[in-house]
Amino acid sequence: ASNFGGGLVALMICWLAFRPGWPTVSGLGSAPWWAWTGGLIGGAFVVLTMIMAPRLGVVLMLGLILVGQMIASLVVDHFGIAGAPVREATLLRIGGTVLVIAGVVMVQVGTPALAPAAPEPTSASSDAADE
Repeated sequence: ASNFGGGLVALMICWLAFRPGWPTVSGLGSAPWWAWTGGLIGGAFVVLTMIMAPRLGVVLMLGLILVGQMIASLVVDHFGIAGAPVREATLLRIGGTVLVIAGVVMVQVGTPALAPAAPEPTSASSDAADE
């Protein structure tokens, strides 16, 4: 809740600073379909990172996020998706992304497995300890 509250405060400050005005009903109807997905995707992202960070480790999770963003960015740039200026996916740009992928692999390989959790004491063993 604090994440969304902080986001709301930041958006309100931006809205007050730039005064873009209220959207019109016709403007809302003419927005592309993907313009409506931002809030849902943002919420899902926050929930998934909260679930995955303890399981993967924060370094690996953030590395995977970065790799996903870099691959998606290469595609968006190369094809000029959503009005982005076209920037060809050159061998150097692809190579840089491959190096980041290699870094994520190194993080995964170099991460020791978590030790299994110690079993909880049972009531029988705690009773014996009390005697």
